[in-house]
Amino acid sequence: MKTRTAWEDEAPDKYIETQFRFNTLHTDGRKEHEDESVYKYTERFREYLQGESPESIIDVGCRLGYATRRMQRYWANLETYCVDVVPQSLAEAPQKRILADISNWHPEKTYANWAFCVATLEHAWNVENAARCLLQIANKGVYVVTDLEEDFGNPSHFACTTDPLEWVELFNEPPWTLRKLEVVEEGKAVEFIMERE
Repeated sequence: MKTRTAWEDEAPDKYIETQFRFNTLHTDGRKEHEDESVYKYTERFREYLQGESPESIIDVGCRLGYATRRMQRYWANLETYCVDVVPQSLAEAPQKRILADISNWHPEKTYANWAFCVATLEHAWNVENAARCLLQIANKGVYVVTDLEEDFGNPSHFACTTDPLEWVELFNEPPWTLRKLEVVEEGKAVEFIMERE
């Protein structure tokens, strides 16, 4: 398994540069409303809530903030927080911004009703801490979509050397309950939702 030392200790600038490059290439010059993955998963999240309007959401691994902006359009008066490890990406995201790496972030408070975390967990070099972090920062639910296989085009996919389906168990502890687990993207990703009892 790749380790923190390989990237963040020995070459932290390279790690950040690589992440920013993939964040910007991911959009491929498109505007946010044209980003298919942003639309797909924010819409799936909204459908799951079945008309419920959350008061607050924290978007973890927000990249340039496209998903956050879309959710702000879904729900009027939504309080949002954007979290990313890449300062250059976070600078483009909506306020309120938190510069943090969920692999070693130890938040001391709850920020929002829901944590929204898409295409981020596979970048964690410490999935156990990332899971604890996501459960700490939300008081109602956690929505996660993550790759099921290593993306060899992105060397920062640390966690994909282990089975992402096993990561669900890291979240499945009282008072949290697994509400949904589905393999998506033709078997290339998994979507799961945890809710606090």
